[in-house]
Amino acid sequence: MEDREHEALLCRIEQNNPTKYQHAHTAYTAALRISPTGPISHIIYANRAAALIFLRRYQEAVDDANQAIALKPAYGQGHARLGQVFHFTKQYREAVEAYEEALKHEAVDGRFIAMTRHNLQKAKAKLAKQEGRDG
Repeated sequence: MEDREHEALLCRIEQNNPTKYQHAHTAYTAALRISPTGPISHIIYANRAAALIFLRRYQEAVDDANQAIALKPAYGQGHARLGQVFHFTKQYREAVEAYEEALKHEAVDGRFIAMTRHNLQKAKAKLAKQEGRDG
């Protein structure tokens, strides 16, 4: 996604529902206070990471994605969230690595696989451009 497209997407989301992601963050935080290491906590951390990405709180999103991975290393969505935050912060090499790791752990969800492959290709192209190669 081009930088302008990324900014437009974030602005559109914020304009359409400026409190959606803050409310999601608050709800996920409350759930994690109750059960920080429960059987679905890895999912909650990954979901909160997504909310944090849209709130542009990138370091917190990295922390939550890493926590999701620590709780369940084979959870592809945790790795994909890490890829997304690296992508949005222009750390394309790290994004590529995270997306590739996500794909190693997901063999069933076709939509997730397609989206992650798409994001991986975009990150690879951005990395090539960043490194001065045509991609």
